[in-house]
Formats: sequence, C-alpha cells, structure tokens
Amino acid sequence: MPLVPGKFDTLKALAKVTVTGYVADPSGNMMSGFNGVLYPTVFDKPTYEFTLNNLGGSSSPIRQFKLQKNVVYKGRVTVTNGKFSFAFVVPKDIQYNYGFGKISYYAQNGTQDATGNYDSIIVGGSSPAILSTKGPQVKLFMNDSNFAYGGMTNENPQLFAQLYDSNGINTAGSSIGHDITAVLDNNTQNTIDLNQYYQPALNSYQKGTVTYPFSSLPAGTHTLSLRVWNVYNNTTQASTEFVVEPKANLQLQHVLNYPNPFTTNTQFYFELNEVCDLLDVQIQVFTVSGKLVKNIITQVKSDSFRSQPIDWNGRDDFGDKLANGVYIYHVKIRTSEGTTTDSYQKLVIL
Repeated sequence: MPLVPGKFDTLKALAKVTVTGYVADPSGNMMSGFNGVLYPTVFDKPTYEFTLNNLGGSSSPIRQFKLQKNVVYKGRVTVTNGKFSFAFVVPKDIQYNYGFGKISYYAQNGTQDATGNYDSIIVGGSSPAILSTKGPQVKLFMNDSNFAYGGMTNENPQLFAQLYDSNGINTAGSSIGHDITAVLDNNTQNTIDLNQYYQPALNSYQKGTVTYPFSSLPAGTHTLSLRVWNVYNNTTQASTEFVVEPKANLQLQHVLNYPNPFTTNTQFYFELNEVCDLLDVQIQVFTVSGKLVKNIITQVKSDSFRSQPIDWNGRDDFGDKLANGVYIYHVKIRTSEGTTTDSYQKLVIL
C-alpha cells in the first residue's frame, strides 16, 4: 500500500489525536456488555537494529532486523458498554519520515481479556502548533504524597511522583536526553531511566504517576532529583531530600503539632521508619510543672512513613478549655510487633 498522508489518518508531531473504537467478539460484533479498562499503546514506525555478534566470527554474523519500540502514547481508558475513546498529543520526538506505526490494545473487565492491534496507521510529518515553553508540573515524594522534604524512610523506599502537563508527558524514548530520569545522590553516571515506570491516569493523557523502588540504601541523608519532559520537549526538574533509618532501628522523627501556637484546634503528626497496618499511639499533654491534663489514646492506620493527622481541640480530659500558655507533650508509639519509641515536644495555646 503506498503511503499517502492526508488520504489516510496520519499521526503528525504535536497534533492532537482522538481514537475511538469498540471491543468485539470473534465474529466482529461489538460486545455491548463489556465494561472495563483498555490499555492502548501507540508505536512509531519500526527502526532498524543490528545483532551484536556476541560469539564473534562467522558463528554469529551481524544481521539487520526491524524493531517497533518507540512509544508515541501509552494510556489507560474506561470501556463502557463495549465502546472506548481516548485522545493524546503526538510528541515532537517522533521520526518525521512517513511510515506505518501501530496501535496495540489490551482490555480487561475482571473476567475477560481482549487484545488487538492496528498496524496501518501512518506516523510522520508535523502539525502547526501553538508555541509552548512551559514544562510539566512535578511533585516529588518518597513512598507517597504524605512525604515532606527531609522526611524519613527505611532502607527500601520508593520514588513517587505526580506529573501533569496540559499537552502530555513525553515517554517516547526516541530522542536522546528527553526521557523521564532520576539521579540519586548526584550520581549522574547511574542516571535511572523511568519511562517504563510511568503510569498514566485513567482517562487522561495529561497526568500520571511514576513509582520506582530503591533497595538497600545506606543509612543517612540522601538527595534525589527527577527530570521530566512534555511532548513539546520542555523540561522540569524537581528535587527532594530524605533520611534513611534502617527498619531494625525503630526511629520516631519530625514529631510536631500544627498549627503551633493554636487557639482552638491543632493536629499532631510524626514520622516512623516502618510502615505498619496499625499503630498504637498515646499523646500525653503536661503543664510545665508536670501535671497531666490530657491523655489521647488512639490507633493510627499507617500506610506510609508519615502519619495521618491526630486532631485535638485544646481541651483537657474533662472537656474544659486549657489556659493559655506553654505545654509539654509526650508521644509514644507501639507497633503491632510490640516495638516502642517516643518523643517529647512543646506546644503553645493562645
């Protein structure tokens, strides 16, 4: 089939594209009862690669072969009554010569799987686009979005990032230097390629998350930077810092209440270098002379290293408002395994 851009649908660089379709049975009839999630992957044209002649000599001659690996778009889309639709902006980094790309599909609804592909979509050329110089929005955490800069983890933390760009995140991997990358402790020689760890949000080409596991990190302070590009090849870099405390040595850090000072309400927070299903928490509030005026006993479900807030209305055990002034509070934590740790801090009531 000759390539005639314009006669057939063509994916051009920086063009916004909408794809619609349906899930069909083996006879080609739409399955109107299929409700689930579709995972489309759009590929650029194949590239030519060469074998490596690993064994040397004529026993493994160098051969040329085609490989279709450069991703134009990867998404996650709802299928409703058998139908689906998704949109995306084609990255600037595609190969501009015209050729056949491919759309691969996988769908599932919990009980059935569906697969398919279309390999006659033309990819190439460019489309007039509005000039953009703004990079993606990047929020960088360790483990989850409860993390704060300088927070604590154990020796096996995860990079977790939330990404957004109105035109889409570049994960094409077809141009040197435009990948999603991370650098730990300024070690640029071991830059980590994170393209394959990008998870698009459901029904959106504009946002997604990146999760990447680290293992056996040494104790102490570490730095982490993340660089992300959008489909226009504009970039953003985000950085953070975290402290590794080995899990075997239970540590309680960054114990605080906010706001502090406060008038009527505050919330207690802490960080622990271990993730537990449930934590027993006791917070005792004392006057500066040592009199116990409030005893808070609760359980906290700990899905991350930073706790969910524990509320307090500034009243004593009898429901009376405490007098203005400085107080000492004692936070004691016990894990489900019986390990304990504690910390003393100050608060002020106005």
